[in-house]
This record gives sequence, structure tokens and C-alpha cells, in this order.
Amino acid sequence: MKQVSEFSKWLLDIGDGIIGTNISDEQSEIVFPSDMLVRNLGLPIQSIASTIYGYLFEKHNDEGYFRDRAILSPTLDDVHEVNEMLLDQFPGDEKLYLSPDSICKFEENCDLLSELYTTEILNSIKGSGLPNHKIRLKVGVPVMLMRNIDKSIGLCNGTRLIVSKLDEHVIEAIPLSGRSVGQKILIARMLITPSNSKIPLKFQRRQFPLTLSFAMTINKSQGQSLSMVGLYLPKSVFTHGQLYVALSRVRSRAGIKLLIAHSSKDEAGKLITLSIEKYFKMLDDL
Repeated sequence: MKQVSEFSKWLLDIGDGIIGTNISDEQSEIVFPSDMLVRNLGLPIQSIASTIYGYLFEKHNDEGYFRDRAILSPTLDDVHEVNEMLLDQFPGDEKLYLSPDSICKFEENCDLLSELYTTEILNSIKGSGLPNHKIRLKVGVPVMLMRNIDKSIGLCNGTRLIVSKLDEHVIEAIPLSGRSVGQKILIARMLITPSNSKIPLKFQRRQFPLTLSFAMTINKSQGQSLSMVGLYLPKSVFTHGQLYVALSRVRSRAGIKLLIAHSSKDEAGKLITLSIEKYFKMLDDL
């Protein structure tokens, strides 16, 4: 019980920003103990993946195995890279789903915009809450819903599932949590119009509201309860708040493993965090 309370206090201290050494008004340095670190053997994604999921997914037929563990990373690009690499290594045949994308008919100057923004440009658009134009899947892989389908049975945005069958027009999957856990459900394509203000036009994508979830962003992990979390940090951009959200997904310290890929060998356990103001300023400058 003492160990649990110490872990809880440690998490709260991280959330309050009182752990770590201030190295400037905008940066702090946190040092993690060696037992929480994953050694980077030159292949950082493979190193964190084998720690969290085992060598070449030895237990890939065990649904509970994916229910209790995940890799977390701060950005969509890093998450996408991890998911794509692990899908390549996952056993089984792959099925590819492509979305038809088009300018919304109600958009002003729709015809002109359709000439300016070709199908290839629309296909390339990615964003939070928007399924990719190209989705690669295999039976047995973990996925996450990106839209609410049926709240009454727990099929909500953020629900994780295991793919059980891949057909041309529907995907069969088994929820890992919620009221329909363990039951087979069918997912169809949806017509999705992104609401991201950074996208300069309204377009629609008809695609399955799914994304791979071997890895997920830290923000998307809120509400998830896991027994094993691998925190993959290829870049130094981070905040105390993000760190707290990531670490508090697990019930014990033993369930946390970090790979700080940008650190040197002599500083493997050091993580630089930014103030929230500095973090958002940096994002605005990108």
C-alpha cells in the first residue's frame, strides 16, 4: 500500500510541476530511474515495441493483451510512424481501404476549388479526428474509433477494438471496453467533414472511422486505463501536463517504460519539459 501511495504522490507532483530541476524560466529537467527506461539499441521504435508487445507479437491472438497496453507519443506523426511499422511486422494478410474525397457541394465556388484542390491534394490531408485517406489493416490488430457510433453501447470516439474480419464494405471488430466488450460489431464507412480550422476549405471524406492503435497520442489516451504504457519520445518537446496524462494511464510504477530517443547515452534518463506557454508558442511558430 505504501508503494502505491508513493507512486500516486509522484504522479501528482509531476502534474503540479514540482518535480524536476529548473534550467530556465521555461524549461525543467526531470531524471527518471534506470528501471523505467528502455534502452535504445539503434532502432528506437523496435526497442519500445518489443518491451510493450513482446518479440514479434508472440501473444497477438490474446485480445486482453492489447486491452491492457499501448505505446504513447506526443504527436500524430510519431504515432503514425509507430503504427505503420508495427503493422508491417504483424502477422497476416493486409487489406487496403481508400477513401473517395471531394469538395463539399455547399462550399462557395465549389467548382473552382475542385480545380485548385485536386483529388491528390485532398487525399494527402491528415488531421486529428480525421481518418486517413489510406487505411491499412490486418485481422487481429488493435484500432480506435474516431467518431461516436452508438453511445448507448459504449461505441464512442476513443473506444479501442480488435479487428476480427475485413470485408469490402464493412469491418467486423470486437470492443475492448464498454458495454459491448467482447461482442462482434460491424463498422461501415462514414461521410466525414473535418472541422479543423487550419484546413482552408470544407471537404468530405468517406472512410471507416478507424485508426490503428498500437500507439496513440497522449491526448487521445485520456480516459484509457492500462497496465503497461510505453512512452516513446523521439523529440524533446514536452510539458508537465502531457507527462502527467501519459504516466497516469497505469496503476503502478512497474507499468511505465520510457524511451527518450533524443537523449545521448550519458543522459538516457533525462527529459526536458517546457512550460505550457513556451510549448504553445513553439507550436505557433511551426
